[in-house]
Amino acid sequence: MKRFLSLLFFFTLSLIAKPYSVTISGPFEDILFDITEDYNKDISVVGFSQNYKQGTHTDKTYRSAFEYLDAVGSERGEQLRLLRLDENAQINLDFFNNLSRFNRAVSLVKTSDNGYFIGGYTQNGELLLLKLSSGGIVEFQRFFGTKNYDRMNRLVGLRDGGVLAVGSSMTSRSRKDSRYTQGIGLNDIYLTRFDKLGNVKWTKKYGTRVDDRGIDAAEAFDGTLLILGNSSEGETRGITLMRLSEEGDKIWLHRYNNRGVLNAHRLIRLRDNHFLTSISYYNKNSKEQTLLLKFDLQKNILQERNITTQGSNVLSDIKERSSGAIVAVGHRTTHLKTEAFVITLDNHLKPMWQRFFDNFERSQFYALSLLHNGDIAIAGECTQKAQKTSDMWVIKLNRDGSTERISTQDGSLYSALRKTFKDEIKAKEITIDKDLNIKLIAQELYFKAGEYKLTSIQAVFLHRFNRKLIQALYPYKEDIKALHVNGHTSSEWGNLNQPKRYLNNVKLSSKRAFEVLAFIYQDHQLHTYQEWLSTIFSSDGHSYAEHIMKNTEDKEKSRRVNFKIEVK
Repeated sequence: MKRFLSLLFFFTLSLIAKPYSVTISGPFEDILFDITEDYNKDISVVGFSQNYKQGTHTDKTYRSAFEYLDAVGSERGEQLRLLRLDENAQINLDFFNNLSRFNRAVSLVKTSDNGYFIGGYTQNGELLLLKLSSGGIVEFQRFFGTKNYDRMNRLVGLRDGGVLAVGSSMTSRSRKDSRYTQGIGLNDIYLTRFDKLGNVKWTKKYGTRVDDRGIDAAEAFDGTLLILGNSSEGETRGITLMRLSEEGDKIWLHRYNNRGVLNAHRLIRLRDNHFLTSISYYNKNSKEQTLLLKFDLQKNILQERNITTQGSNVLSDIKERSSGAIVAVGHRTTHLKTEAFVITLDNHLKPMWQRFFDNFERSQFYALSLLHNGDIAIAGECTQKAQKTSDMWVIKLNRDGSTERISTQDGSLYSALRKTFKDEIKAKEITIDKDLNIKLIAQELYFKAGEYKLTSIQAVFLHRFNRKLIQALYPYKEDIKALHVNGHTSSEWGNLNQPKRYLNNVKLSSKRAFEVLAFIYQDHQLHTYQEWLSTIFSSDGHSYAEHIMKNTEDKEKSRRVNFKIEVK
């Protein structure tokens, strides 16, 4: 029966075209810890599946009850697992590392040949580095570490094609090995640098007389290494920030603790060559909350930002978009349940939107990857309702966190816009036609004769309107061909003749359209949409060709800007 269960792995797919949500289930615990996008746009994830050990002998004679219980308890354990999913969420690679000793993967790094470096550790404290080809063939497997209990927390890709293994190791009493000269406490930060062929370039320990653990690392633009760790003594736990040379020599070390108990989670290098780390701390109500800490190469703290939610929250992974916006994933725990969530912050670390996933008994995100088209792929675990064990979970979201892709051909975009702007329609600020023309009709939104600069009233309205419009359109981005900003004028222009009146009004209407387009495009709250907007935005001046008539020309209402959504 046990042998049968060890082979009984099954997949449960819940697909919504693009994006999708996938759970991979087994008879016991299954969790994903890291995710990346392959060069062919597939998505690869790593973690572990728990299984019964192969080849258990039921006829063995045990000398004591303790020996028997130990043997039975070790029959089920963890094995490293890598999965690859295509754009339709179909699994096209399932690599199962069936070692004689139990092991789990914690990190995944893409190689230049579309293969993988996988980092992890075994149950008995060995560190593990695997190199797989793109087809899942093992090219090499390295076991490394000390004679003591070691653990890996992160594998970081480096610009020379190699990787840095970040973790911790119990201290050694040996003074004959140069690795241990700085490791004199309980656990110590333990780093090993490999070249692209898997050869060890150096391996070193860093620590104090207290408990030190390596959590994450990032490579600076000059090749130096920034290390994130935890340092614990009694009930106090702080953050360790350390800068090393390429050879692993310490340049500086900074300890940060102003909140009692801090837990380090992730460190990334930003596009401006500063660094951002995700930390959690306990507030006065003993609820875990997130602190984002930005610092520079000289260990100066540049910014701190608290991310609070109802209950407790932890951000396990953070990534930066090309716009400077930050996308983060993790989990929130209330008195009811633990649920996964994703949040996007602007380049000032102010929240833009967040989404919680409460459709499971329990769920948690551990890692994210920003895809080539701006979408978000996330890996983690979930526990189905009425189930005790966790499943692997992969979810792909639109850039704005939505999970829908609906065709515009059935009128759903028109309905979505009407729903989004129901308050503006009720207040008679705008109208929306079935041909997807959006007209600004409030008197204060019209332009004065000859003017194109936005008034303060127009700007306030557009701030609210822009964000609602772009976020409403984004789930339909595959079906939108263009977003036109159309400027209009009345027909007068002093005593000029018709050709000059027309040409002057062409120029004026174009300026009005461009002013509105630029206002939207430069809205810092919409930075994450800029790349997409640049492919669909256009501004057009129509002069007085479409002026408003009510028996005679309504000159005030003719001086306007409208929007037209063009679908494919």
